[in-house]
Amino acid sequence: MTTLFTSDLHFGHTNILKYAPQRFDYLGLRNTIPVSEMSAEYLRSWVPEMNEGIVRLWNSQVDPGDTVFVIGDVAMGKVAETIEYVRRLNGRKVLVMGNHDRPHPIMHKSDEKTAEWHDVYTDVGFERISMGFVHNFDGVTAQVSHFPYEGDHTEEERYGAYRPPNIGLPLVHGHVHDAWDTNGVQYNVGIDAWNGQFQTEQQIGDYFRSLGFGE
Repeated sequence: MTTLFTSDLHFGHTNILKYAPQRFDYLGLRNTIPVSEMSAEYLRSWVPEMNEGIVRLWNSQVDPGDTVFVIGDVAMGKVAETIEYVRRLNGRKVLVMGNHDRPHPIMHKSDEKTAEWHDVYTDVGFERISMGFVHNFDGVTAQVSHFPYEGDHTEEERYGAYRPPNIGLPLVHGHVHDAWDTNGVQYNVGIDAWNGQFQTEQQIGDYFRSLGFGE
């Protein structure tokens, strides 16, 4: 049994194929058009195949007894439909909510609506849903949050109220897509940063040990 980490799957998101065109390659999609020539209609036509590609990719890396931590932003588009892909994903699934996840408090003014979406995400297979936690990565203690301590994939550094405080621990995060894979004490597990490869506790722990943590 293995514990794996990934983030920012973005099931159902049309523009992610423009922002992260490497998805065409690592999901095995046979695109031949340069990104600059991709119309919105063309991108939308690929979304169903992208969704199926993510399911295949996940199930090729995850056995039924494994646990996968998704560090935010599972599904977009018509989320009531796209979140259903989670049912088809192998393993036990834990969600650390991102700004596009419907149970996140950033999404609703009503606690009742937030609770309704929490039930939807639980129903499709997330055993635990949280804003973040502290985890042991092969002997190295680190925080886990969708948001990094600092930096973003846009020029503006957003969501300050939801970023974790730096308490002297390294951080495992998502949110920045492929802006970096590692950035000082920050380890981005975004699926696009690693060309579809989920990250293990040992890989993450080895990186943090290289910085002097856990010794």
